[in-house]
Amino acid sequence: MGSVGLLFVGAVLFINGAMLLGWVEPKSAAPINFFVGGLQIITPTYLIFTANGDADVILSAAGLYLFSFTYLYVALNLTLDLDGTGLGYFCLFVFLSALVYSWLNFTHFQDPGFGVIWLYWAFLWLLFFLVLGLKRDSLSRYTGAVCAIQGWVTAWVPAPGTAARAAAADPALAAARASVKAARRLRIGLYEAARPLRLQAFELRMLARRLPPDRWLVDLGGDGGTLIPPQCYPRVPLPEDRLFIPAEYVPLWVERGWQRPRGL
Repeated sequence: MGSVGLLFVGAVLFINGAMLLGWVEPKSAAPINFFVGGLQIITPTYLIFTANGDADVILSAAGLYLFSFTYLYVALNLTLDLDGTGLGYFCLFVFLSALVYSWLNFTHFQDPGFGVIWLYWAFLWLLFFLVLGLKRDSLSRYTGAVCAIQGWVTAWVPAPGTAARAAAADPALAAARASVKAARRLRIGLYEAARPLRLQAFELRMLARRLPPDRWLVDLGGDGGTLIPPQCYPRVPLPEDRLFIPAEYVPLWVERGWQRPRGL
C-alpha cells in the first residue's frame, strides 16, 4: 500500500512543479492535491493500525503525514486563494523533519536509498519555504523544475535494492509474473513441451533489424542496485525477472542512485 501512495506522490509533485513552471493553471492543480493529500492520510493510518505495535513501522508511516498535510494545504490555498506564507513556514517544519528522517534511514533503518530520497525531499521543501515563506519569487521556476523532476526520480523509479519488493507490491505486475512462472512449471503456452519458444519477440526483432540490444535491465528477482547493460540481458535467465529500461530513461535511474557498471 505504501508503494501506491509513493506513486501518486510522484504524480502530485510533477503537477505542482508544472504549475510553478507556468504550464498548469493553479486552480486546476487543486484536485490532484486533494486526492493525494487524502490518500496520504489513509495510507499511513492503515499502516499504523496494522503495524501490531511495531515502533519502526509506526515511525516510518508517521512521516507520510508531513506530505499529506502539505498537499491538502496547497489544495486549500489554491481553492480559497489564500496567502502562501503559512504553507511556507509549514514547509520549513517539513524540511527539518525530513533531515531527521533521512538520518534515521541511514542509521536506524539501514536503508541508505531512502535516506538519500529524504534528503532530496528536504531540499525541495526548503525551496518551498524560500518561495512561499520568504517570498523569493525569483526561485519559483527553479523550484518548479526541481519539483517536477523529483516527482519522477524519487517516487516513480524504485530505490536501489528495492526493485524486487516494488514488483511484489504491485498487484498487476505480481499477477503477470506469477502467470509466466505457472506456464513454465506446467509446460503450457509459450513453454509447451512439444513446441517450446526458442526466441522471444524482442530477440526476433533484433535479428530482423540486425541491431544489437539497446535496452538496459533491472533484475526483479534480486536486490542489487546495479543496472544491467543491454548486451548482458541473458544474465537474467527468467523473462519475468527482466525489467527493460529504454536508454533515454537510464539517467532517471542513475539520479535515483542506481549504478552503471564501470566504463559504461
